Amino acid sequence: MRRQQQWVLALATITVLGACQSGDLPTGAATLDEAVAEANDLITDLIGAVPAELVQENDPIYSPCLVDDGPREETAQVSQRVSFAAEDAERVLTDAQEYLAERGTQGLQVTGAETDTPLLVGVFGDQAWQVAVRMNRGAGVGGVLVNTPCLPHGDRED
Repeated sequence: MRRQQQWVLALATITVLGACQSGDLPTGAATLDEAVAEANDLITDLIGAVPAELVQENDPIYSPCLVDDGPREETAQVSQRVSFAAEDAERVLTDAQEYLAERGTQGLQVTGAETDTPLLVGVFGDQAWQVAVRMNRGAGVGGVLVNTPCLPHGDRED
């Protein structure tokens, strides 16, 4: 439960930071299906840029957006778990931060930098995409999460 509260706090924080146009990060999705695919590509590329290995791909978590009028829209939380050598933990965090900064991620912050469980957060795209990298240094595990903007859900079944 504590970990979920940390995610909620971190994502609320980066939502308040706002979003800007980005470099080569995905921002052109017209449907939620496209956004989920782009988020998975971003996560795969990020994992490839740091000394970590994919452990588990999670199914996206869909949430409805509060819209008064117009078509129904949803947001998706796309995440993958990673593992890394404990001695590489600092490099994983630094490389992830550099990778995201080079691609135009705005408001990058590390919460708990001096703890065993730092959390890197940022936003990108004019559609308010959110990205987070979390880790447990001692255990050599972590995860990458991308929240998509609110978009029509396309062909996905309810």
